[in-house]
Amino acid sequence: MALLTLLGDWLEDSGWTNALVQADIASSGTANSFIHASHVTKTRHAQQVNCKLLTQDKFIEDVGRKRYYEKPCRRRQRQSYEMCKRIYDSEMSRWIKFSARKNRTNPWVGY
Repeated sequence: MALLTLLGDWLEDSGWTNALVQADIASSGTANSFIHASHVTKTRHAQQVNCKLLTQDKFIEDVGRKRYYEKPCRRRQRQSYEMCKRIYDSEMSRWIKFSARKNRTNPWVGY
């Protein structure tokens, strides 16, 4: 427990919690609980953050892809598909943000 308290004191003013919040990995309350809380749920939250970090960085997919040999033609096809998917996803998110900007007082008329 003393070690966790000491670690929390070190991390309190380091900006570590702000980095987690800005990266949308954890909420501000969860990030602060890593520093101030000394209960067992800290481990559960830390595991959730680790899993989220690994999936955001595509680390798990990279490791899985390197387990087996990938032919160069398949690699080019995969890279081309991933590039097209990134473009499509960015355009769709832009379109959703645009269409959601309607200045309506009641967007769900009739409900």
